[in-house]
Amino acid sequence: MKTLLLSVLLLFACTAITAQQPAAKPAYTYKIITANGTYGYDIYANKKMLVHQPSVPGMPGNKGFALRKDAVAVAKLVIKKLEQGVMPPTTLKQELEELKVLHD
Repeated sequence: MKTLLLSVLLLFACTAITAQQPAAKPAYTYKIITANGTYGYDIYANKKMLVHQPSVPGMPGNKGFALRKDAVAVAKLVIKKLEQGVMPPTTLKQELEELKVLHD
């Protein structure tokens, strides 16, 4: 009887500890893509595509980034926002200017 009671108490204790653990945060990664001679990016959450961005976000038209490094910089900004819980991870023109990714 004591063994059964101890087993039940242990089961409840393990369940309570497991229930209190926070859910694992997704692992965000990016992949630079090419689109009509320009660059864009895809963002993945645990290897599942979350964002497909072939053009410069927040700008009119569908033109991508002229430089690969610019797409990388913005992809990293978007991941930073996702990690902070910002959803949707909107990119503002001011942020693009601060990253110096807008080229005339």
